[in-house]
Amino acid sequence: MSVSARQRDLFVATLSSAAVVVGVVWLVTRPLAWFSVLWVAVAATVVGTSLRRGLAPTTGDRRPTRPRPARRAPRVMAVVSALFAAVLLAVFLPRFARDGQPPALLALWALFAVAIAGFNLWTAFRGPAQAHDERVTPAAPPPR
Repeated sequence: MSVSARQRDLFVATLSSAAVVVGVVWLVTRPLAWFSVLWVAVAATVVGTSLRRGLAPTTGDRRPTRPRPARRAPRVMAVVSALFAAVLLAVFLPRFARDGQPPALLALWALFAVAIAGFNLWTAFRGPAQAHDERVTPAAPPPR
């Protein structure tokens, strides 16, 4: 990683940290709104990603690391999205109902939250796909 890329990532992390602070101030001083929560979540994600990239050792200094399981990140993201959907259903939908939103809109939001979280959890934790009649044949020898 070049010095300019490292500086850019640390600059983005600094700006995103300010965005997190602004979002927390909004959450504390204003009535609860989904935009403030989303603002803090996105800004915190950008801070973490930028710091991870900006503080990573350069290519020459890195030791080879052991490979991580390929399925860990999708599972973590699926659980995080399920938690976000649970917060949406438990906190924000009753608040929207108190604000006088139509029931059809509330049902649509609930359907979206359950469908997205359910699909993410299903794809992250399902077993490998296997066809019943599929057979694997050995590869042909290379031409001479």
